[in-house]
Amino acid sequence: MDAGKLRHRVIPERQVTSLDSDDGIQTVEWLPAFTETVQAISAGIQPMSGREILTANQINSKVTHRIIVRKGRDFTASMRLRRPSGGPTYNIEAVIPDAYNGEQYLTLLCSTGVNDG
Repeated sequence: MDAGKLRHRVIPERQVTSLDSDDGIQTVEWLPAFTETVQAISAGIQPMSGREILTANQINSKVTHRIIVRKGRDFTASMRLRRPSGGPTYNIEAVIPDAYNGEQYLTLLCSTGVNDG
């Protein structure tokens, strides 16, 4: 993977549910998924073509973007990616290891739009 293609910055987030001890109300919030000092990571964000979306519709009708990140973190389909500068939030729908040896990068198939966070 050419490092120049990973020119975007994203912040991986995970959903955390907590129970307020005073009134018993359950709150849901999105927190950084990884605890490193630098929370934003490099990524390549690619909108899927119309043909790819039609193919993806057979599997998952929500997928609109392919996001490439370096391997080394444990991404799951319950996470999301947020741009530090604003813009859309990308909900991870599937995590796919690279086709070469599974050790260099991950492809995250994502949808955009409102989620429950």
